[in-house]
Amino acid sequence: MATETTETVEDAENTAATKSAETTDTMETAPKFSKEQILLSKKYRSKKDIINVLLDDSSIYSITEVDALIKKFMKGKVN
Repeated sequence: MATETTETVEDAENTAATKSAETTDTMETAPKFSKEQILLSKKYRSKKDIINVLLDDSSIYSITEVDALIKKFMKGKVN
């Protein structure tokens, strides 16, 4: 399981918004979260079922990755 972090998804979004205004030569990596941490966040409360299907229990994801997976899933073709 991914290592626990005290930073929440919401905290990461606020930090990312602040840093997006700054431009530097160094490449900073976005914080990553376990499936469990993402499921506990307020942002994804309404998408718990989708997240349970899309995300792997043993992987970690950035907010950008989760949003992209959800967007791709929602645009999927219905049979």
